[in-house]
Amino acid sequence: RSVAGAIEVYIENLKKNSVRESTSVIEDEIVFKTQIASSKSSISTKSYNFKGLNGIQRVKVDSYFKYYFGMSSSYKVGKASLKEAKKAGYKDAFLVAFKNGERISVKEAIKLLND
Repeated sequence: RSVAGAIEVYIENLKKNSVRESTSVIEDEIVFKTQIASSKSSISTKSYNFKGLNGIQRVKVDSYFKYYFGMSSSYKVGKASLKEAKKAGYKDAFLVAFKNGERISVKEAIKLLND
């Protein structure tokens, strides 16, 4: 029984650290993410590669892979993710915004949310 339990825990941990390359889009959805890195190399999104941060999203943009932490339709939650990333050591991290999967300025996203 303990082996089966250990396997279940292992599988759950794999799910938590799995790569998520999302392509689904909700109509007029505004999303804030914290960009923590950009690289020409694909890096596994395991937390040990990103200073312990979980839920890293890897997105290929042209010839680069961009790495995002946190994803929320709330600007306040987005800012909290940015603060957490900076606290983890990503001093150059910055907040980005998307509308329907297309990158827009954070200022524009806030304006759209307030309209």
